Amino acid sequence: MSDLPRIVVAGTHSGAGKTSVTLALLSALAKAGRKPQAFKVGPDYIDPSYHSAITRRPSRNLDAWMMGHEAVKASFSKAMRGAETGVIEGVMGLFDGLGTTETSSTAEMAKLLSAPVLLVIDGHGLSRSAAAMALGYRSFDPEVRVAGVILSKVSGERHARLLSEAIESQAKIPVLGFLPNDPALRIPERHLGLTTAQEHGPLKELQDRLGTLAERHFQLDKILELARRAPRPAWRLPRSGGEKTRACRIGIARDEAFSFYYQDNLDLLEELGAELVAFSPLRDRRLPDVSGLYFGGGFPELYAAELEDNAALRGALREGIAAGLPVYAECGGLLYLSDAIDPGSGRKRQMVGAVPGTAVMTDRLQNFGYGEARAVCRTLLAEPGETMRGHEFHYSRWSHEPPAETAAYEIKKARTGETRREGFAAKNVLASYQHLHFLSCPAWARRFVSAAVKFGGGATAALTLLFLFIARGAYAMHISEGVLPAPWAVLWFAVAAPFFYRGLRELKDLQARDPRFTPLVGLIGAAVFVISCMPIPVPTAGTCSHPCGTGLAAIVLGPALTVVITAAALLLQALFLAHGGLTTLGANIVSMGVVGAFCGYGIFRLSRRLGLSWAVSAFLAGLISDWATYTATSFELASALHGTASMGRLFSAILVAFIPTQLPLGILEGFLTAGAYGFIRSRRPELLALKSPEASI
Repeated sequence: MSDLPRIVVAGTHSGAGKTSVTLALLSALAKAGRKPQAFKVGPDYIDPSYHSAITRRPSRNLDAWMMGHEAVKASFSKAMRGAETGVIEGVMGLFDGLGTTETSSTAEMAKLLSAPVLLVIDGHGLSRSAAAMALGYRSFDPEVRVAGVILSKVSGERHARLLSEAIESQAKIPVLGFLPNDPALRIPERHLGLTTAQEHGPLKELQDRLGTLAERHFQLDKILELARRAPRPAWRLPRSGGEKTRACRIGIARDEAFSFYYQDNLDLLEELGAELVAFSPLRDRRLPDVSGLYFGGGFPELYAAELEDNAALRGALREGIAAGLPVYAECGGLLYLSDAIDPGSGRKRQMVGAVPGTAVMTDRLQNFGYGEARAVCRTLLAEPGETMRGHEFHYSRWSHEPPAETAAYEIKKARTGETRREGFAAKNVLASYQHLHFLSCPAWARRFVSAAVKFGGGATAALTLLFLFIARGAYAMHISEGVLPAPWAVLWFAVAAPFFYRGLRELKDLQARDPRFTPLVGLIGAAVFVISCMPIPVPTAGTCSHPCGTGLAAIVLGPALTVVITAAALLLQALFLAHGGLTTLGANIVSMGVVGAFCGYGIFRLSRRLGLSWAVSAFLAGLISDWATYTATSFELASALHGTASMGRLFSAILVAFIPTQLPLGILEGFLTAGAYGFIRSRRPELLALKSPEASI
């Protein structure tokens, strides 16, 4: 038995009834509590909307051309978590693909996922000829296992028996059910296919009707047995993801006018740290509190009057774009961002006006099919020359011919190889007819999240500038620590180098995986720099500059990253504040960044494991980090300067000399660390899931 039960519902041709059969099967399984997970082969948005409405689980698009084979397997396996049976609705006829190849066909997907096929045969006007069709489909490609037949559009049970006897006796394929030729089961169509589930109206009535027919006429147990007998997957199943943390909020336009999104696109944005916030361009009068917007496709032309009437939201969107808000739009989103939509009724409807030109509706498909988008300039998502795969399916023309300086892509059609310029790219806006699949180039999604993080990080930049302004007052009071001999400088640089290298590698990996590290590291680095060079009053010395902040940095970012930001802060001090000169830089990195950071991190982790509160643990981390730093500094000075004197006596003398200032300053740093950590914990707790030891305790 398979640990991923799955079955493909394929048709002999488009319109054979595979969508009705799929919905009937999903309805019956959902009603029986069998937890079906639905999939759709190819770049379709409408059928998945019905799947999701029935199963209450997001339906997934599986497209080998756009996603690649490994991404298809990973998406399928991930979506199957918590489900019992995967039901995969095919596209067009079973063997219809790109041109005369099997690429992007249902047959290719059945082979890729090693899934049995349930073939839907339109029985209208057929009798024994149905057996010839079944036999031909079974024999055409031996690697595709046609394991059963469902008949659609039959005139009644007698007709179904006649067809079943012919197919089972001649083609040797079991017939596992039928659907009657009932006009009430048909979903209304229009220029882009079926109406969406959001617009259908009494969907519950259709679902109940189809589910009842499946219970009555489908051999559900035998269909489930076929699914369970699918081979164990030869590919590695992905591990379950942990709790998702949030770096930014991205608004997703979702209503009757905008509903075309690949679920994997949305999942990838979430995995990269975005919290997705749905809003309605039809009904909402203001934008949600977000730092990025994603407009998918849909039917804005059918709701052009309502979109025009919502002038408040269009105005807010224009203001947001002018302020630098990152906005990505596909197809219907392009129409909405354009100057106007001309529905063909004689009156143009005013839209946002962020993209030049008018979208003019036509009576035929424009540029239909797969295309590979190559970025011709730097855009919100892409660097020049990078490619991503997508699909076009629209009945409109964009009247603006994009000039070279604003065109986003060069589109190469998969079927013909023809190329053309397409799309609009400005600094923070990207709009195109292409429906892109982010799994074909995840870096594009990562840049979108990164742009949203940066836009939402204006407060971070302001705080950093404020810190630097305050630090200017400390310049004159800064106490030089003297200069170590050159050989000792080299020694301490050598000691610090492996930790610094490790921190840089970790920083690079984490920034690539999670863009929120850019503002977070910058903010904490600025805090370490400023606090460590500010004059702090102490009872015994008037004022004293102080290497404060490494304990906090260590318990938020981890010790390796703290070494990197400590080195940067100390380099700035050495260059601009005469803080010991460059020869003491290595020693300071070791004492403050290596010893202080690792001690603070270790104390916090140990304290939390012992059951102490986060506040006490953070206080102890700041306190011990401070004292460990000055203990290491005493050792460094004694090592370099003891000469003929006893190193032990000099170390003790230096350490004792530090005590009058370091005892109160250590306590002060403990309180500062606990306070700052508590602030982050209450205001931005998701940041602590990045590297804090508390996340793994």
